[in-house]
Amino acid sequence: MKKEVFDPRSSDPFRLSRSKIELYYECPTCFYQSVRLGRSRPSTPGLTLNNAVDELMKCRFDHYRRLQQPDPLMVAAGISGVPYAHPDLEAWQDFRKGFCFTDPRTNFEVMGAFDDLWNDGAISVVDTKAGDDAKEQLAGSYYWDCYRRQMDIYTWLLYRQGFPVNFMSYFIWAQAVCKKRTADDEERLRAEPTSFALTFRLSVVPYRTSIGWIEEKLLEIKECLMSDSAPRVKRKSSCKYCRFRKRIKR
Repeated sequence: MKKEVFDPRSSDPFRLSRSKIELYYECPTCFYQSVRLGRSRPSTPGLTLNNAVDELMKCRFDHYRRLQQPDPLMVAAGISGVPYAHPDLEAWQDFRKGFCFTDPRTNFEVMGAFDDLWNDGAISVVDTKAGDDAKEQLAGSYYWDCYRRQMDIYTWLLYRQGFPVNFMSYFIWAQAVCKKRTADDEERLRAEPTSFALTFRLSVVPYRTSIGWIEEKLLEIKECLMSDSAPRVKRKSSCKYCRFRKRIKR
């Protein structure tokens, strides 16, 4: 298993996940505490419903991958190609294994786990997101910067490993449909009184990736980790974890 705590004296590649890079963006101090000192933030409950939607979409794309036919979502969005078939795809989708590239300047083994890939002669990254907002609100959402950086990094990983890359990526937006119960719902409830169905409206949201920022950011992260002290917490930090640590030290 790869080390989770960075040792500045080691010459071995250090695995840096996409989520750890995002943590650095969110708060360099918490990132240092976690990756250099091994003092991670308290864990939060898993996003069980979102994970279930991800798994259902993977099963759906696997069906069309076996047929080597475009998913109807692709056809409706005017996207050519088919779900990408590769013998290692299952490992690339596993967050414990993932898809990796070792950056030569930092010796970071950068890792991400794809939801899916589409192929039209070049490979596009596909990622499923779920929520109750309309798709038009995705780009303006609280999480948008995180989402786009995720796509940038995944595209960069493919690019740096020499794959033919389509810099247009795609979010599959699964919008939960809230509606009044109908006669069909009542009949289904009588037939299956211990279960119910939640409906999602699926749509494709394109995003053109930008990878030019990534390698300079990795150098910045390496400089942070090589330091013998954590980045100073700003006086009015927006990080609730840093504010909590400061309070308990009083």
